[in-house]
Amino acid sequence: APTLAKALREAEQEVPKALQEMADAFKAKVGSGGSQWAGSGYGGSGFTFDDDEMTESQKIQDMQRRQYEIEQGLRDPADLFTDSEDEKEDEEAMNSEEEADAKTAREAAAAAAAAATAGVPG
Repeated sequence: APTLAKALREAEQEVPKALQEMADAFKAKVGSGGSQWAGSGYGGSGFTFDDDEMTESQKIQDMQRRQYEIEQGLRDPADLFTDSEDEKEDEEAMNSEEEADAKTAREAAAAAAAAATAGVPG
């Protein structure tokens, strides 16, 4: 309630009396030690998604996946520890999908324009 009341005040909106009473009651409860403020859950340094934060099990799974890719001819054995090729391929696939979507949109717009002008007497 205190956070919502603060947001309304900062937005220069009227805070309903019932909400303000709840906020005041909560603040009093926190002051007496009967309750505590909850965190937003967004504090801390976050997860960097690099190999340093992988567990041993995750590292083993990653190595097994890479080995399987080599055995299936999907990965060059010289690139066992890099994902740069995968990232390039993903980026190229994304770019080609975007180009295909743009082409489809252009074709649809042209067809709609042609249909609109065909139905208009000249």
